[in-house]
Amino acid sequence: EAECKVSKDNSHWCRSMVACSYVLSSTMLTISNTVLLRSSAVLPPEILLLEQQLLIILTCFPAHYFKFVKIERVRLPSFTLMIVIFSFMFYALLSMYSQKFLELSLYTTLRKSQVVLTVLLEYLVLRKSPTTWIVVSVCFVLSGSILMGVSELRGNFTGYLYAGFCNVFGALYIVSIAYHKQATKTSDSFNTIFQCSLYLAIFSGILALARNRNLMSYTYTLTDWRVLLSISLAGIMNSTVILNTRANSPLTQSVCS
Repeated sequence: EAECKVSKDNSHWCRSMVACSYVLSSTMLTISNTVLLRSSAVLPPEILLLEQQLLIILTCFPAHYFKFVKIERVRLPSFTLMIVIFSFMFYALLSMYSQKFLELSLYTTLRKSQVVLTVLLEYLVLRKSPTTWIVVSVCFVLSGSILMGVSELRGNFTGYLYAGFCNVFGALYIVSIAYHKQATKTSDSFNTIFQCSLYLAIFSGILALARNRNLMSYTYTLTDWRVLLSISLAGIMNSTVILNTRANSPLTQSVCS
């Protein structure tokens, strides 16, 4: 009984640490991305995304070689993994454009409405009914966010549109992670990260080329410490999103966002 209690205490401590790690890395990444995307040095969102995902992919290979993580052979994704990848790609891209067009305080305020969508999708997809306390808590979070951001509202409808769709795909992404875990018990968290980063890198590269971007002309940005910091934080945050969703729940992850 004593061992069981110690195990539960350690489990609670680990879940709390994962959630705190996500909050810290997400906050720092949001600030870093906003500074980069709104600075005088024009760095397109798709280029920054491509650089971030390439570093994550390159980090996964040595980690797999030394058996720190397990990366499976790339093949046609299963239906559940396809939903995770699809929602992640659009969530990441829309998040970048939201940060480009919105002030930091307004972006973080609008992102809080994702909690409502997450609760709804948890019920529809995972058949997880919210308790009364969860509903009350979500209402408080949403009300507080609206009150905090009311003074920041401006006529930037493009930014609002990006943020709105970002919330939709963000909620779908974290709920689909939990759904994928239920469907494939043996799936490694870091393999999911690798798969998502691989497809997002391809998608970002195609999007950049479609917009006539010269990819090689942006290689100089890799010597900028702000870009390197953003790339590193993206890798940490992408990892903690999946770990936090699996260790806690999609709703917890959404509240932490």
